[in-house]
Amino acid sequence: MSEHINLPGSDGEPTSDATYADRLDDLEGATLAYVDWGKPNGEELYDCFERRFTEEFGIDELRYYRKPTPSSPIPGELMTEIMAAEPDGVILAIADCGSCNSSVVVDAKTVEERGVPTVQVITDKFLDLNTRIAESYGYEKLPLITVDHPTRYLDSEEVDTLAERIQWSVHTQLTCEECLLGPADDG
Repeated sequence: MSEHINLPGSDGEPTSDATYADRLDDLEGATLAYVDWGKPNGEELYDCFERRFTEEFGIDELRYYRKPTPSSPIPGELMTEIMAAEPDGVILAIADCGSCNSSVVVDAKTVEERGVPTVQVITDKFLDLNTRIAESYGYEKLPLITVDHPTRYLDSEEVDTLAERIQWSVHTQLTCEECLLGPADDG
């Protein structure tokens, strides 16, 4: 198996120019965007997050957006619409295939570069691929949460259980600066 991933428009060399958005102080009063990859249970996860994040974290709103195709980055017009709404944070969910993980990394990188913290929700089968793609762009620390693969067969109760299980991880990835940057270097 190859140790390298070649991406269109990337020479595979990490850059030192990675730009991560500042994390939020808290989610209370925040407006978040949820970008659905169009995969089974993506909209159901949004519904659970909307209810849970309002009750648990006091967010003002969780806005729903759906990508027209999971295997390509968010189209320019949709990205413009999302950014024009000035979200405080963006949840990108659910990436559960190879091409989805290529595009979720590009989307997370793009949103982070625009100064908005993100978190990716991906299935565990694609963690290695997602990590390698992020590294190829020089973004080794793009926030992500893995869930069991596959998610397509979960019923509504199981999706709610999943949302309950990862809600604090989403909160942490959007609010914890130290979690993004890792331990301080003593050297």
